[in-house]
Formats: sequence, C-alpha cells, structure tokens
Amino acid sequence: MRMRRAVIALCATCAAAAAAAAAAAGDDSASAPQQHWGVVQHDGDAVFDGGAAAAADEPCRFNIFACDAAAVAARWRPCCGDAACPEACGDGELRAGSRVLLVGNSHMLELHQALLCMNQHHLTSITLTPFIGPYGNAYIMAGLPPPATVTWTYDAAKGELRDEKGRNAVRFEALSTEWLWYIAETSVVPRWHEVGGAMRNGRHNDAIVAYTFANGARLLSVTNTPLVLTARARDAARESPSSPAALAAHLGFDWSDLTAIVINEGNYRSWAHKLWCRAPYVAKAVEAAAAAAAAAAAAGGSGAQHGGGAACAALLDRSRSSAGLIDIENFLIRAAGAGFRGRAVAVQQFFRDTRGAPPPPLSAAARVALAARAPPLNDVRVFDWTRMMEGRLCATPACEPRNGDHQCLPGPPADVARALLAHVYDDG
Repeated sequence: MRMRRAVIALCATCAAAAAAAAAAAGDDSASAPQQHWGVVQHDGDAVFDGGAAAAADEPCRFNIFACDAAAVAARWRPCCGDAACPEACGDGELRAGSRVLLVGNSHMLELHQALLCMNQHHLTSITLTPFIGPYGNAYIMAGLPPPATVTWTYDAAKGELRDEKGRNAVRFEALSTEWLWYIAETSVVPRWHEVGGAMRNGRHNDAIVAYTFANGARLLSVTNTPLVLTARARDAARESPSSPAALAAHLGFDWSDLTAIVINEGNYRSWAHKLWCRAPYVAKAVEAAAAAAAAAAAAGGSGAQHGGGAACAALLDRSRSSAGLIDIENFLIRAAGAGFRGRAVAVQQFFRDTRGAPPPPLSAAARVALAARAPPLNDVRVFDWTRMMEGRLCATPACEPRNGDHQCLPGPPADVARALLAHVYDDG
C-alpha cells in the first residue's frame, strides 16, 4: 500500500507577508533574512525543494504550524518591534555554548520550532528518538527505556539533512532505521501510523530531540512524552515512569551544564492516559517490563520496576484528571538533585491572552520553597506570555483570534521565543 509522502518546500509568500507585517509594526528586524516554510503532500519521494533552498530567504524546514500567508499578513500584529509590547524581545539567537532544555506540551514544541527556525543557519546535527508512537510511549510508561537515539547531520549551506548512515534523511526509503526494536520486543511488525517512525508529518520525530549548533549551543526539547511525566513529590516514586538521570543519559547532557530549563505543566493527565496507556500496547509493555525486572534480579540486580503499571493506573485518578502532567515544582526539585544549577523559567500551559485570568505557571509559594531547599534553586522565574498575546492571537490555520489553540508560525510563537531568550540570558 502506498503511503502519503511529504515534501517540505519554501513558502515565498509567507516570507513576504511576515516581512510586511513586521515592517508595518516598525520592527527593524524585518530587514534580516526571514525563514518560513510550508508542507506539501504528494505521492512521490519526500525531497526538499533544492531551488527554494538556494533562495536568499532561507527556508525553515521543521514546522507544521504554517498558515495562509495572506491571512497572517492581514490579521497578525507582531508584538516584538511594537512600542506597546510588554516584553523586551531579543534577537532569537541561541548564545554560544549555552544549553537550553524545553519541557512541556505541543505549545512548548511550537517554541522549540521557532527557536530552531531562527537558528537554522548554524544547525549542525539533530539527535532524535525514532519510534515514539503508541508502542514507544507504552514502553516508557512501563518503566522501560525509550528506543536508542540516532544523530542526523545538517549542512546549512546545502540545505541537506543526512541520516546516521549518510543517506538523504528526507527520503522515506532511508527512514526504515531498524524496525527490529519493535519486532524483537512485541513479535509484531507494527503499522506505520502506530509506530511514529523517524519522520512524521514530513519532518523528523521531534518529541525527544537535541539540536547542536556550530557555535556550541544546544537546544534540547522533550514534549508530549512520558519522559516528562512528573507526579507530586509524595507520589513521584510510584507514578513517574522515568528519572532525571535517565533523561540526561538518553539525550546526552549533564544537568549541571544546563543554562536554563523552560517548562510548563504539559497536557492534562486524562489526555496522557488516552494516548500513552492504550491496550494492547500497555499489556505488552508491562509484560516486557516484568521480564526485564526478572532478568535483572536473576543477574544480581534489584529487579525493581521503575514506574511500571502504576504510572498508567495513577492517570485514571479522576480527582487529578484535569491537572497537568508535570508538577513543575517537583520536576525542578528532581533536576536540582541531579545537579541543575541554572535558571528555571516557568511558562504558561497554552497560547492564550489574559482573558479568564489564567493562574501563574508556578506559584510564589512554590518559588519560595525551591529557594529554601538544599541545594537551593534561587534563580526561578515566571514568564507569563499571555500579555504578549493581547490582541495578537493568530490561531491556525487561518490566523484567527482563538484562545488556547496552536498559533501560526511565523506568528506569536516567534515573538514569544524572542522574549523567552531575553529572560533566559538576562544577566540582571
């Protein structure tokens, strides 16, 4: 059966529209190279548009939130560059040698894509985790490690992305990077849509990913995955299927080296149970985890199962079903225990404006508690991006003023990303 394939191509009108919108708002950055992109579906091989890649306006290749350019130009009022904007906006550049970890949901994913787009010109490699779909998430929920990462290289001058074997990483025949992990664990050859694969929606699988840049900066992002599930402190040992040490080992970073953690509460717990605890995937996963624990015990280990089936069971607790997946305070406590000494920036759960007076992403009491613990976390900030959204919402797909929805990119996420880095790097 032939699958739908995707080709990532430059949307020249997007670049023009965004430049016009920025110029109208008085943003001096409109004269800088603008990076915008779109996704076109077809039945042939997935290849980049080489002509577009050579254009002066460098196409950004990693987004699924592109909108109609004319609608964005007509309806979106950028905040950055507007004298009335309540936040100071940086240039969007990742500082040389810095290490920034983003943790949360798909609204955090939008920020990661915006930052990646603004820094694509010196991207050198992508370390990604393939096969994060229903099977992979169920295995992590059962306490098993995620599939091993692979590293793809990126040649910014040529606009070429090469997989770990040197093949064109956007051609689907180069993406069957060993289904063996799934086949060995489940004795089932999974269908494409169940697996997730190394590519999805025409781009690399970016749920658990690290980007490395020529200036030594690294951008790490962990979104909508059980690796970020962090319960309240009293429940963490039983309900959190992973650990800070496991996350750092998987993506190849040291908590003590991080410049900043940017974090939100993630999606709701009820959402996670629906997607991460599907039968029969979870039954296979728990069975595999029990076998792994028994094997460890036989080899002289503890045989303890980290998280196990309890993590899925806990998500059914109706009293907490509308709570976020990530207890920010406890996540930061665990990170500090693993060596984190950088800046923590808590942000809102969804893109929205100030209507409904959304609560702060981290309470003042929680910040006091973090500063009082040993070791202390004194540098904890709250960045409430809702003020930047006031009168500037631009929800997909037609740049409409809807609250809580994904926003067009280019659009509000790019503004928020620039202001976010100003908080991350602020020395004051």
